[in-house]
Amino acid sequence: MEKGEINAPYIAFEALGPLMPLLCSGKFSHEDIKGAYPVDSWRSQTVEIPAELFEIIVKPWNEYASQTSGKTLDACYGFERTSGQVSYPPKFGH
Repeated sequence: MEKGEINAPYIAFEALGPLMPLLCSGKFSHEDIKGAYPVDSWRSQTVEIPAELFEIIVKPWNEYASQTSGKTLDACYGFERTSGQVSYPPKFGH
């Protein structure tokens, strides 16, 4: 990130991706997992969010990042593309 090769949102999604299955499995608590965070502020400055909400946000990213679906990022999130751009406010697919 410091070299400008990847951006902070990409890093955040890549960090959240593997956490979702661990946290939503019920086998590990956040206390169990946060010691492995690579950034100190991530370990000390946290918030609690519902697992279902977390999963809704991260699951499409994991689908996109797996590269097995062949879908674009906006397709994984169900956003409709118009004129080559994601519409705002987004139109949602079924």
